[in-house]
Parts: sequence; C-alpha cells; structure tokens
Amino acid sequence: MNNDIPGNDISSLMESSILKSRLDGEIYLDSPDLTQIEIPSRFKKEILSLPKNNYNSEIRKIVEPISEEVEKLGFGGNVFTSLYEALKNAHEHGNLSSPKKNIILASNINPQNLEFIICDQGKKLHPKFTRFILELREKDLINGGFINWYEFSAEKPKPGRDNNGTGTSFMHVYVDRIRYFKSDDLGGLAVYMRKNRK
Repeated sequence: MNNDIPGNDISSLMESSILKSRLDGEIYLDSPDLTQIEIPSRFKKEILSLPKNNYNSEIRKIVEPISEEVEKLGFGGNVFTSLYEALKNAHEHGNLSSPKKNIILASNINPQNLEFIICDQGKKLHPKFTRFILELREKDLINGGFINWYEFSAEKPKPGRDNNGTGTSFMHVYVDRIRYFKSDDLGGLAVYMRKNRK
C-alpha cells in the first residue's frame, strides 16, 4: 500500500478514544478523531451527481468504460462489481439519493495495481457500520460467507430499490484492500479500494 494512504481507517479501533461508540453508536463524519484521507495527486478525479431515481443505468455508464480498460490490462471483470457497488452505496446510503449531492470518483489505473477512492457527502454512518465492516474482514467471503447488510443491521431496504444487501460483501471479495475514511474533499465517507495484479 502506498504511504500516502493512511494505515488506520474508521474501522481501526486502536487509535480511538471512543471505542464503544465506534462499535455501537452512530459515527458522525464531522468528528475530529476520524482518520481523514486527501486524494493523492496521482489520482484522476471526477465529480459526479446522480439522479434521485433510475440511477443504476447512470452508474453502469460510468463504470463500464473503466471496467473495459482494466480488463484489457488483465485485471478481470469483477472490478466492475466493486466499483458499481461502491458508487451505488455512496449515492443511496451516503447521499441519501439526493441529486444535489456530489460523489467523487478518483482512480489510479496502472498495469501493476488499481486504486479507487469514492467519496460522498454523507453526515453519519449507521450504528452497526463498524461491526459490519469488521465482520466482513473476518469472514471467509470467497467460500460463501456473504453477509447481508439488511439481515445484519435489522434494517429494511427502502421500497423500489433494487438492493439485496450483499453489495459491500462483493466489494470485499473482488478487491484486495478496502479502507474507509472521512473525505477531505466532501466531508462524507471516502472508500479506498485497491486491487493488485496477480
């Protein structure tokens, strides 16, 4: 991992003075004790805004050219799923599907590895977010250990959403490293994903 990407993230509990609230309480993204990430200069940045409804096809249009590019470099088709789900989560859960809120998609694509940072303008994280991420990191997701967010959190999906609750599990399977930070650019959540060439 590059030294300009912090080693500890929001789910790294060792540095926090509020361990219990990190595990069982809402995490407010304006909290000064959260690890913040600034998008390094090697990344290409795009600012996106998505419509309130029917945004899945818009996300697909954004992700497909990137997916085709990285497939030509030999990274395989699963990058599409990780990037698609990260953008969908940023829009639905971070920005609450508001077309007035932005998403940053930052990418660093080279033959050795892929790096993406997706930032939203969310204000807080669900009380079970940290436990969910820690569980994903411990599970054997590749051999069928997918965790459904809605079962884990006892939340119900919003009506009309094409969402089965396993998108974040897929993200954790298809890339080599995922970390969650406070976004320096937008103030919401920033998801860092890295995939190495095998």
